Parts: sequence; C-alpha cells; structure tokens
Amino acid sequence: MHVTKDGRGESIRRHVFELLDGIMSHAANAPLDDSGTTLIKRSPVQFKVPRPATKHVYKIATYAQVQAIADQMPPSLALAVE
Repeated sequence: MHVTKDGRGESIRRHVFELLDGIMSHAANAPLDDSGTTLIKRSPVQFKVPRPATKHVYKIATYAQVQAIADQMPPSLALAVE
C-alpha cells in the first residue's frame, strides 16, 4: 500500500493488515468439524505493521483551568464541567 513521505496512508495500511491477520488467524484456528480440521494449516500473515507515530500532543487541563471554565458557564451547565 502506498504511504506518502509525510505519513499519509500509514494508519489505513495498519488497519488493513490487522483485518487480514484476524481473518487468516481465524481460518487457521477455527475447526470446521469434530476432528479439528481447519480451513488452512497456518496463517500466511507472519509480519506486523508498525504503529504510526502520533502526530498530536495531548494537553491536560489543570483543576484551576477547569474551574475557570465552570465559573464562566451558565449555572444550569456548570455542574457538567465539575
């Protein structure tokens, strides 16, 4: 699958390979009959696709910042913030 230099396509590629791995693992492990015969002997998916790098940084609000937001809200909504 095509991935651009700036990383577009990494996430979808990982999802596709995870889905393919799940399908093939099920085909290799789910018995078809009482004797334990499976659809395929083993999964051909023998590799892992690396997790894409996170492109965002979480900013966690302090208690004082949340309190300042709650103080500015109408009384009917302030309780939802606290």
